[in-house]
Amino acid sequence: MGKNVAQWLMRSIEQSVVGSNLKNFYSIREGDLAYTLQRCSNSFGKFLLLIEFRVGGSRRSIFIPEGRARNGWRIFGLELRKLLEPENYVNGGSGSLKFFA
Repeated sequence: MGKNVAQWLMRSIEQSVVGSNLKNFYSIREGDLAYTLQRCSNSFGKFLLLIEFRVGGSRRSIFIPEGRARNGWRIFGLELRKLLEPENYVNGGSGSLKFFA
């Protein structure tokens, strides 16, 4: 997954969590790869399903559980943002990262 797709994923997750125009399906292509992010649910709860499709039919999946109050999605999005935009974070006194933008 390239940086452009990772940024798309971050924006799509944010839209799923706090967006005003909630969509159930997002997709993007990058070269020979296609990615989809889909809001799903089953008897265990809600989750986001990220699928990478390759030419030739192979695919890989990541399931991101919603968690309580959508915290699973929020935490995943925040950790992704920390990787993509490290300049927006500084070390606090306890050594933990804090958002300052």
